[in-house]
Amino acid sequence: MKDNIITGKKEQGNNKMITILKNRAAEIARSVKEKEEVQGESLMIVTFRLADEVYAFELKYVSEVFRISNLTIVPGTPEFVIGIMNVRGKIFSLIDMKKFFDLPGSGFNDQDKAIILRDNSMEFAVHTDEIIDIYAVRIDSLEQVPHTFTGIRTEYIKGITSSAVIILDG
Repeated sequence: MKDNIITGKKEQGNNKMITILKNRAAEIARSVKEKEEVQGESLMIVTFRLADEVYAFELKYVSEVFRISNLTIVPGTPEFVIGIMNVRGKIFSLIDMKKFFDLPGSGFNDQDKAIILRDNSMEFAVHTDEIIDIYAVRIDSLEQVPHTFTGIRTEYIKGITSSAVIILDG
């Protein structure tokens, strides 16, 4: 058995690692294929976590996703505006959706991400706790906003998936 230069392990151990990685890749590919097999009119969505809930935006509104950095606090802005950030020379407002929707928790860690949303008239960034996935959902499978939802959230919800993902209207 020959030593592997990168891992320092014997080649036989490397074969086991390759088998494990191939199995993981096959499982991911199977999962992606299942998500792509959506029949009928559908929406591509980007899912993300806020507090203990999972939300989504339609992919057509998402310009990019990136780790939060270069944040500047701006005094006198509404409570839900965290500040502004410079992303490759463009300035974006960063919105704290937890405060906007009156959800528990606040603050940042170095793993937090921002989603830049863009349409014809506006662009801004939204703070998220975690980006989860991108996949298609059938439009006719979306449920309406339940009556238990109250407050400002109801104005911005497009629908809810069967797996309880809240799709926000971009």
